[in-house]
Amino acid sequence: MEQLFTTKEVAARIGLKSITLDKWRCSRPPRGPRYIRVGGRIRYPADAVEKWLQSRSFDPAALKPRRRRAA
Repeated sequence: MEQLFTTKEVAARIGLKSITLDKWRCSRPPRGPRYIRVGGRIRYPADAVEKWLQSRSFDPAALKPRRRRAA
């Protein structure tokens, strides 16, 4: 069985307040990691949190350098 995390556990894991995750869930379209409802409570599957974190990461070396404006 897959491990499920509470909102507080996920917030601590990603360094946010739990109210932020609450707001993201209610936004349209929803932001943040995928979640499920279990008996009226919100739970986050561990793999969904990891996938979301991976989707938010980027490689700064892959960014194109900005062009400087001529003075």
